[in-house]
Amino acid sequence: MFRINKSIENHWDSAAVNRFTPEAQRPVPFKRMIFVGDGETDIPTMKMLTYQGGYSIAVYDPGRSSRDLDKIHALISDDRVDFVAPAD
Repeated sequence: MFRINKSIENHWDSAAVNRFTPEAQRPVPFKRMIFVGDGETDIPTMKMLTYQGGYSIAVYDPGRSSRDLDKIHALISDDRVDFVAPAD
């Protein structure tokens, strides 16, 4: 995400990743991004992108338990994702 937003070649360059870059100087602002995630490790990225004005889509396995669907509905109510879609 930061590689695209800040045009950073090496994501291990923590100084560049953490350096402030004015919105006008970013090649692709967050508000022009769409992120599709399919797992719990994607939630922080989905939240950050949604918070910054982009869009996040959570994709789930429709054959999973209803408990998993409850987690997905919580992502929407917590404003962590914008859309949810079953994978096919």
